[in-house]
Amino acid sequence: MKSWVFLLAAFALPLPLALVTTMATAFVLGIIFRYRGDIFLPHFVGFLVAAVAFVALAASSLALAVLELKRSQEQAVGTPMSSLAIGGVSLLILPAVIWFVYQLTHETVFYMYMVVGILLVLALPCAWMGVAWNRWWFDAGEAQRRQAEAAAHLGLPVEKVVDLGDGVKLELVLIPAGRFRMGGQASEHDDLGFGHEWVLITKSFFIGKHEVTQEVWTKVMGTNPSKFEGAQNPVENVSWDDCQEFLNKLNALGKEPGVLRLPTEAEWEWACRAGTRTRFCFGDEESGLVEYGWYDDNSGKTTHPVGAKKPNAWGLYDCHGNVWEWCGGWYEDYVRGWWSKADRTGPVTGDCRVLRGGSWSHHSRSCRSAYRERIGPDIRGVIYGLRLVVSSSRTP
Repeated sequence: MKSWVFLLAAFALPLPLALVTTMATAFVLGIIFRYRGDIFLPHFVGFLVAAVAFVALAASSLALAVLELKRSQEQAVGTPMSSLAIGGVSLLILPAVIWFVYQLTHETVFYMYMVVGILLVLALPCAWMGVAWNRWWFDAGEAQRRQAEAAAHLGLPVEKVVDLGDGVKLELVLIPAGRFRMGGQASEHDDLGFGHEWVLITKSFFIGKHEVTQEVWTKVMGTNPSKFEGAQNPVENVSWDDCQEFLNKLNALGKEPGVLRLPTEAEWEWACRAGTRTRFCFGDEESGLVEYGWYDDNSGKTTHPVGAKKPNAWGLYDCHGNVWEWCGGWYEDYVRGWWSKADRTGPVTGDCRVLRGGSWSHHSRSCRSAYRERIGPDIRGVIYGLRLVVSSSRTP
């Protein structure tokens, strides 16, 4: 729907209902007051003026909040500030309305109008602002629509390939910018106390469609450190420090205009979730994990070729299981609060680096979207691998 049509509909639809409700209420109150013998024409006029004014202001606040909610869901820009602004304007108008109604009504009726009106003006914008602030998740169809929209806006493909030569390629997928609650969600009872943190990803970025394979690692480094050999299996037995050496050599090849790097922890989780707030990218049920990843129940105690399971809504494979994926930053506890942290990268120093996604040797619980692991940057293991990110060269 065009924005101006949405705006007209949002404004127009509540007002007839508000007018009918106001007139019906005035009629009923008129009968009651007339029966009591204390009704005057100014009371009717005052009620109509006050009720219509307050409902119109509240409807305007509601309309702008709905419009801003739509915008925040599409562009993930955060708080619907215009709904807060119209609420503030409503409060500025209140003194004039209060004075006018006071001139036309009995004192008791006046106070009743004021209480109801103020509650309406304050409650609706605040309620809708709260909804817009907290509702960040979306379904697979919306995820793919955002992805396609970001690609069209930036003039970039949804997927691209970096050719390393000799038939060896890196496949990358565009992830749109957005805002989400990183970490444990409402449906999760995280007994490790990971908590959560609001994060705003301000720029779209490309991320590996698959975990880095042994074929790619060998092409760049000339050696293969993996225990479970297979050209299309994910490389493993690499430390965070090893990954930095790999990235330095990979970037030196000059095959990609942007800088290839490890994802931040926030980028990794945003890409993995693809709009979901469930335990896994497909839902909450552990029974479904067998279709999306390799873990201790189905791996046969080994890694497997990448891309053999189902992808998430943004087209990423093996986000759950196969090998743990190194992230770029140092580990830190989440900082709870209502305000989003833009492009969270983690602290500048620390003792442990972060890994995400779980592995072939871990229980399904360790493969959740929110699960975090931390170890020293020099530690290798047959469960540790990586996935690459390259920032898009244009800002959405």
